[in-house]
Amino acid sequence: MSTSVQSVVKGFLPEALQAQISRLASSAAIPLVIGALLSVSAASKAYAAATQDPTWLPWFHSHWVMAVWIPIELALGLALLAGLWPQTVRNVALLVFVVLFEAALYEWVDGARHCACFGKVALPPWAAVLIDVFCLGLLALWRPAASAPPGRLGSGVLAAVAVGSWVYVWSSIWDYAPKGPIALLRHDLFLVSSVKIDLPKASAADVVKIVSERRFVPLAIDERLAPETIWLGTVRTKATAFALLELVAEKAGGARWIRDGDGYRLVPAGRVGSAMGFAVVAFLHLATGLAYRVVQGENYLRPVSQSPRGPMPP
Repeated sequence: MSTSVQSVVKGFLPEALQAQISRLASSAAIPLVIGALLSVSAASKAYAAATQDPTWLPWFHSHWVMAVWIPIELALGLALLAGLWPQTVRNVALLVFVVLFEAALYEWVDGARHCACFGKVALPPWAAVLIDVFCLGLLALWRPAASAPPGRLGSGVLAAVAVGSWVYVWSSIWDYAPKGPIALLRHDLFLVSSVKIDLPKASAADVVKIVSERRFVPLAIDERLAPETIWLGTVRTKATAFALLELVAEKAGGARWIRDGDGYRLVPAGRVGSAMGFAVVAFLHLATGLAYRVVQGENYLRPVSQSPRGPMPP
């Protein structure tokens, strides 16, 4: 625990609680919690980046920013879970959460209903701000233990998981982002005119059929998306045809329009990226980090002073 945090704790908390906080600060619980949070957050962001059109996103959540930021979060999460270079990783994590805090605060002040901190999870910005503040507090409290550098086998396994995750994320984003499905629709002269729809209970198939008939453009929905299960609710509006098709793609979740002959077909967003694939990425990071600690003989809740490596020097 840093000197400033120690002075605050000693000034305001009972001794028994101080002892518990000191034990927590010296254990592996803090890096495990934050490492798991970063791994899940990065995988969620990656899935969103691989299945959302660039036009829907602000610049700081664009595919190209995410292609750089997501590997940073994945690598940092894995390092925290595995207990690698704890002091350096702690400092980097503090910087990362300051950036995340600033982004969430900006979206909150800007009046955004949801932030993209966990991809498509509808998390309000104020909740993201609280999570970032909580993590910054834990990192400030954490007193990292000294750790031996990873051996050749451990380094190889961790590097394989990290690089494999990056390749999967990059390939998924590249498979989707450059195609610009929304730009494709908006540049079609047959889809720039308005279409009036008045349906009390509209399905994706209903909307697509109406747009197709009134704008004379062949449209279809891939059976893999189960179009009969995509409901849009009440649709009483007059909107441009491409906007209605964008709404259908958004409601389908992880879908995009592609050129199909003289018309368009709504298909799954990525040939490579899938929700299950990114769930596997997060699981591999969690499992590999925890397994590495077990192999190293790490007791997750053991204070530094009881560690076989000995306490950190003052």
